[in-house]
Amino acid sequence: MMTAEPTHAEVAEQIRSLEWIRRVRPAPVQGFVASFMAARHPRLVVCDDQGLRLYVHPFTNAGMQVIKDGGYETETRQALNRLLTPGDVFLDIGANEGILSAFVGDKVGRTGKVISVEPQNHLLDLIRINCALNGIEPTIINGAIGGADGTRGELNIFPWINSGASSVLNRNRFAGRKQTFEFYSIERIMELAEVDHFDVVKIDVEGFEGSVIEAMADVMSAGKVSKMLLDYHDWILEPRGLSAEAIHKRVESCGMHAVTRSKFAGYVVYERGS
Repeated sequence: MMTAEPTHAEVAEQIRSLEWIRRVRPAPVQGFVASFMAARHPRLVVCDDQGLRLYVHPFTNAGMQVIKDGGYETETRQALNRLLTPGDVFLDIGANEGILSAFVGDKVGRTGKVISVEPQNHLLDLIRINCALNGIEPTIINGAIGGADGTRGELNIFPWINSGASSVLNRNRFAGRKQTFEFYSIERIMELAEVDHFDVVKIDVEGFEGSVIEAMADVMSAGKVSKMLLDYHDWILEPRGLSAEAIHKRVESCGMHAVTRSKFAGYVVYERGS
């Protein structure tokens, strides 16, 4: 159940509570302490620095950014601001709590469309709530892209304070449990969402980006993806013999080119064309 929007004093108190809990180590102990304290400090509906209303918990990575820093993934939002226009179709692959889906929904407006893809079952209600708080009605896909349509995959679920780290590939010792999910082809997602293209795609899948890109290759090659933000997790890829450079070249082979470049740690922005 959501609480009323907090006063400045209540937010300040939540931040003070956050500081010491985030320093607890190791991670399983931190998760236990956070769970114990969560009854005293429930999720709050707060406004970020751009007026987005969000239902967040102060102990999570996402909640920490919103409450303490005034917004979630500031650089990502700045990039999306540059890429999006009203009426756009946005595909959010790895939607997590739906914060960026809600942010984009406000940008694309009623004539646009937001499609949120997230395999973690326990996050679906948060996606709905964060979008509904901002008048957004996304198409939510409870599954993942990157495998044969209709087949099952297994996800390593990380502690709730860092749900964004849950991963198909990364089997960190702090991932406490596993969850199966269904793979969706990009063509089936387009059919379910009733779209024939994507203006902007965001991919943040904790090392599974190569499989996602391969699953989207035909759609990209057909010119049905105009712009893309791809988050490279080289610290997950490299130990497994996977290459961010190879993924980048595969994206280029589908007719996309990098507008921004990094050493493949973090988001790279791609656009259609030479």
